[in-house]
Amino acid sequence: ENLSFAMADIDYFKAINDGYSHLIGDEVLRVVGCLIRHGMRSGDMAARIGGEEFALVFDRSHEKAAMDACERLRVTIQTYDWSGLAQGLQVTLSFGLSHVLPGDDLTSMMSRADKALYRAKHFGRNRVEKN
Repeated sequence: ENLSFAMADIDYFKAINDGYSHLIGDEVLRVVGCLIRHGMRSGDMAARIGGEEFALVFDRSHEKAAMDACERLRVTIQTYDWSGLAQGLQVTLSFGLSHVLPGDDLTSMMSRADKALYRAKHFGRNRVEKN
């Protein structure tokens, strides 16, 4: 099965809420969700899974293609013109990616993606790490 799973997290989201307001934070969540949705192929899925975290499922996707898709989304978020929401606002995403392995279930895929996301945060944010 060619299936990849990614966890994406808005970098420094608390600072966005604290520095710009929760109204701006809510709008950032909405825009990020739209940008992710528009950047994914038909058959792929994305959902907000709490706070500032999103889950992405890439169906019929080899690991390299899923990695490329996450990288494209990362660049889309980083280069989006956020100044319409708030002057000086910048938003980036960190991604953790895992590819389905024999014997996997959703929990094991999510766990590996979560570990990769932690690494992306640890190594400077605004990056894609895979596990």
